[in-house]
Amino acid sequence: FRKTTEVDRAVVQMKKAAATVDEAEQRLSCELETAISVRDNARKETESARASVIHARENFDMVKAQYAEGEASRVDFTDAANDYVMSLGRRISAFYACQRSEARLFALSGLLPTYREELVQEK
Repeated sequence: FRKTTEVDRAVVQMKKAAATVDEAEQRLSCELETAISVRDNARKETESARASVIHARENFDMVKAQYAEGEASRVDFTDAANDYVMSLGRRISAFYACQRSEARLFALSGLLPTYREELVQEK
């Protein structure tokens, strides 16, 4: 009778352990799905920010030429310069948001990242 009780206790403990493992797997799966979505959104934001910088730079160059010829006001020039600088700031913020989202994925998966250096510059 005592052995049967001990076996029953062991079975109950094994079921509790299995439920705990299942819960942890579900939690990790959910966290991974969320982290992947955040990473994908950050990548899209990075691409959008790059396009924004290119557009702002082209606009700034055009307004700068117009200002040099006297066709644009100082306000137009300042606005174009401000738009360009703000787009550069958003580009850098997007880059670091992407890096943070990838770091989160590495932490969840237990993998080590490969080192990749990227210069944030526009031509």
